[in-house]
Amino acid sequence: MRARGKSPARVDDKMWPKHVTVTISPPSRRGEERFCTVAPSVFRIRHGGTVRFESSFGPFTLFIPTPRRAPKPFQRLRGPVASIPAGRKAKRLKVTHGWGVHEYPYALYSHEFNCFAKGSIPKMIIGPENR
Repeated sequence: MRARGKSPARVDDKMWPKHVTVTISPPSRRGEERFCTVAPSVFRIRHGGTVRFESSFGPFTLFIPTPRRAPKPFQRLRGPVASIPAGRKAKRLKVTHGWGVHEYPYALYSHEFNCFAKGSIPKMIIGPENR
């Protein structure tokens, strides 16, 4: 009889979702601080998934600094900066395929309010693929 190896553990869909939407909200009129907010500020996403950045106003600039030897977090993003258009259009970025867990801080800059969104510097955690 042949020995069976352990089957790979399934990725928990709740802990490592395939798609995440990050919503940038305008500042509330209450109080003196006029900062936008980011929700969720910290999130997990699977390798090969998609992250959608959406805002009902804008535009925004997304900053994702990446250490030299770390894999790029997104497939088609050439540098550490991406623009998020104003209005109902959302920026959808495809996460790279890979192995292991990697953390990436990111920041969102509001051109309209000339400040970084509250919740910045949030982070995204990219994790294992569902096999």
